[in-house]
Amino acid sequence: MLWCLPPLRKSGGRSGKLFTVAAKRGTTDFFGKKTRWREVTLLETARCPSLELGRLLARLREGAAGMVIRLEIAAEDLTQPPPAVEWAGMLRRAAPAFVHLVINHPTGLTAPALAWLAQLGRQGIPLVSETFLECGVNDRGAVLRELFLALLKSGVRPYYLIEPAWSPPARRVAPGAGLELIRELRGWISGLAVPQLVRENREGVREVLIPSYVTRLDEEGAEGANYRGERFFYPHLPPESG
Repeated sequence: MLWCLPPLRKSGGRSGKLFTVAAKRGTTDFFGKKTRWREVTLLETARCPSLELGRLLARLREGAAGMVIRLEIAAEDLTQPPPAVEWAGMLRRAAPAFVHLVINHPTGLTAPALAWLAQLGRQGIPLVSETFLECGVNDRGAVLRELFLALLKSGVRPYYLIEPAWSPPARRVAPGAGLELIRELRGWISGLAVPQLVRENREGVREVLIPSYVTRLDEEGAEGANYRGERFFYPHLPPESG
């Protein structure tokens, strides 16, 4: 049994509704008609037998040819990872489809996890990750830097750094902490290792937060400071200079 989450409504907003999908029978409304969803996320996929997961992916692909399929897998489920070769074959047949790793700390990159990710990467499977900020766990720049660089080295693109509004108060980071952490990363490590910062509310709606380096923008140009704190001013070019 899998959880199938359609993250995007037809209007483009995020939906919090979960659909339980029986991979063996596939008898749900999801399969009863052509869907216009742009993206579907399958949760807890590491616990699903490969044969059932393959059938489910095939049915999803039949239902919507251009829809993106994400297979979400938690780092703790990779102590005994699913068969990488079989997964790679299923994902290639279901393309566009990719693996979405949920990992919050560098210790989650165990030897079995690294070997599994490397196998998928060699097979050309897209790998991305998301990390939930937790106070006292990963709310320091040094910890995130180690995690994101290790992920990138393993062929995983850090995609989301999430401030969850639903965390217990003891685990919730201070307001603005995520933005400050992104500032500690951007410019100091490879841009490919710096994820998008998003805030997720209790309904699962996510909003992207972008640190701004521009303090003034007018008809003359843009003024601000770079990641080192050095001031800059970029004048607008006259139209004829293009």
